[in-house]
Amino acid sequence: EALGLRDHIPAQRSIGRDLQLTTSRLRSLSQWKLHDPRQAQVDGSVLRNDTAAISLESVGDLVAASEIDFRTLRRDLHDLLGEQPRLSIAQVLEHREAPQGLGSIIGYLSLGTRHGEVATDQQEIAQWRGGDGQWRRARIPLIWFTQEKRHELA
Repeated sequence: EALGLRDHIPAQRSIGRDLQLTTSRLRSLSQWKLHDPRQAQVDGSVLRNDTAAISLESVGDLVAASEIDFRTLRRDLHDLLGEQPRLSIAQVLEHREAPQGLGSIIGYLSLGTRHGEVATDQQEIAQWRGGDGQWRRARIPLIWFTQEKRHELA
């Protein structure tokens, strides 16, 4: 239909309607900017923060919310105390892995509050290898497991 009317109606004739943006703006390719993904990258650096304080009372809540393998932790403590008179959690981790990562540390803390001796106002650094192969560290209360209480862990 449009082709049939082109000879009768000139292109500049008013049709009674305003059409906006009926033409495109021509621009040079040099005005276009290509997307550079390096400018949109997120800073992936890890900042070292201050340590969070966890009280021994809150360990009970963490234990209740997790499934910690206490049987293995008790067995490891029992075996190691057969060889040494007393051990801290950091010393246990030097001889045994933490199969559940932080869960194992929380388990040792829980066992320590029941079967160990908490050294008031003293802390130690516990270190273990995570499931991804990276070393992890945590500052925890110093708790001693002794041979005198070894039978409680059997």
